[in-house]
Amino acid sequence: MASPVHDYDSLALRSWILAAVDHWQEVVDGFRCDVAWGVPRSFWKDVRDRVKARDPDFLLLDETIPWHSDFAENQFGSHFDYGGNETLRAVGRGEEDATAVNDIVEDRAVEGYPDHTHFFNYIENHDMERYLSIADRAAQKAAGAATFTLPGAPMLYYGQESGVPQQRGTMNWGDADEDLRAYYKRLVDARESLPELQTAAATTPVELSDRPDGVVAYARSAEDGQVLVVLNFASGTASVPLPEGVETTDLLTDDDVADGDGVAVESAAVLRADDASL
Repeated sequence: MASPVHDYDSLALRSWILAAVDHWQEVVDGFRCDVAWGVPRSFWKDVRDRVKARDPDFLLLDETIPWHSDFAENQFGSHFDYGGNETLRAVGRGEEDATAVNDIVEDRAVEGYPDHTHFFNYIENHDMERYLSIADRAAQKAAGAATFTLPGAPMLYYGQESGVPQQRGTMNWGDADEDLRAYYKRLVDARESLPELQTAAATTPVELSDRPDGVVAYARSAEDGQVLVVLNFASGTASVPLPEGVETTDLLTDDDVADGDGVAVESAAVLRADDASL
């Protein structure tokens, strides 16, 4: 069935749709605007002016594929991180080196998004194959950790945390991957408790000596401290050398993961670091 095509030049049509906006704003805390690029930008500006006048914290989230940074111009304050998703999936498929993860934040600026805009980090949704269909469980865990440890809001698509393999498959309530679910629970807890992992913290790529294949590292720095995030997209445990001044206790598990002169990283580790060490 074809989608309806509206004449947004019609003031009567705009008034009718804006009346619907008024109605639903009283019910919900925000709008996820599907196919936002298919609607004139002037209309979204009308919507923003209208909803923000009543509630400055009302969420306006756009879906623009591919990216269109013009929608950040007095229209939407939040965007799906289409570019970051593409990068994380390319790494999982083996088409990009893991170090491409360190380009995700810079790519947002290159595309023209202003500093104040907010991104939703995701690795899968209803319109694409599950990450487990394009890569193995180890890569899925590393990619999922990236969404929780990079600036932006981590977004979990149903079943990502429990191992649903089909694109729109039935939720596996009775056969969930409990280890995977526990892993995502730890990511949620770390994101909530560590200021260094939240959006306002600075992000800096970190080069590692003798970096194993599939491994990438970056620092997150907040007022109260600094952490080193290490992700391993490869299967198995990687022995990762550390810069000086980085501790060996994984803040995701509270386990000491020391391994010789570095640490053993299965999929992800978050490690406390001295402010001057990275």
